[in-house]
Amino acid sequence: MPVAVVMDNAPAARPQSGLEDADVVWEILAEGFITRYFAIFSSRPSPQVGPVRSARIYFDQLDRAYGLPMAHAGGNVDALAWIGTWHLQNLDEIYGSGPYFWRSTGRTAPDNLYTSTDLLEKAARADGYSGPRPAEPAVGALPPGALPTTGVSLNYLTDPPVYTYVAGWKWESGAWVRTVNGAVAQMTDGDTVRAGTVYVLVVPDAPDPDPYTPGALKMLWSAGGKAWVLQNGARVAGSWALDPAGLPQVTVGGKAVGSGGGPYWYEVVPTAGEVSFQ
Repeated sequence: MPVAVVMDNAPAARPQSGLEDADVVWEILAEGFITRYFAIFSSRPSPQVGPVRSARIYFDQLDRAYGLPMAHAGGNVDALAWIGTWHLQNLDEIYGSGPYFWRSTGRTAPDNLYTSTDLLEKAARADGYSGPRPAEPAVGALPPGALPTTGVSLNYLTDPPVYTYVAGWKWESGAWVRTVNGAVAQMTDGDTVRAGTVYVLVVPDAPDPDPYTPGALKMLWSAGGKAWVLQNGARVAGSWALDPAGLPQVTVGGKAVGSGGGPYWYEVVPTAGEVSFQ
């Protein structure tokens, strides 16, 4: 059964577990200049997924569009409120689904909470949940004007920098290989994270006035904006806007851009972030 999981990307959360098994991953800036992941598992099992962290309203919005059971550990006030309002399929470790998660003794809280796709499927079935496998973008060549690209660097941080974090992808052996601060990102089992298609979306953000989460953000999805699609060692620039399901779709000249196949990674970069290509 397809499930979505909110995962942490604070320095203490690395290396993560399970990202190499995800079919779709969204990376979005959270408070404190830290990014978090919304990872969807729909075709491959993963025996360990995490660290699992709390929800934010933009993850609620994505989950509503996908219609999947969502695993997380609590959330800020706004995120928990929208989970109820939208009747999302809620697999919350703190409020109801605790038996389907575990705490690792090898790490300190909060970055020691894990689950597995097997446990999450059991949790979803116990609650009567189900979800469709996400539709894959149509595979096709990039439109004319695509530029050869060996890599991309994404700096999510704004001044003053709190710590060094530059996400990246490099084209290697027929896939986009994930990097963090210039080094290949390895998971706890030593696997590398590879993508067939990388979408870079510039999304405006605004403060989320949650009284208990200073610095929390909300993504202004209705605004649309600049985008790039990376596949097969090349990139094309375009724009994104929400499709009828509520998910961003990238177009060039008003036409949808073909993908290079999965896994699919969506990098949601704030307008103050920096995107550079090699």
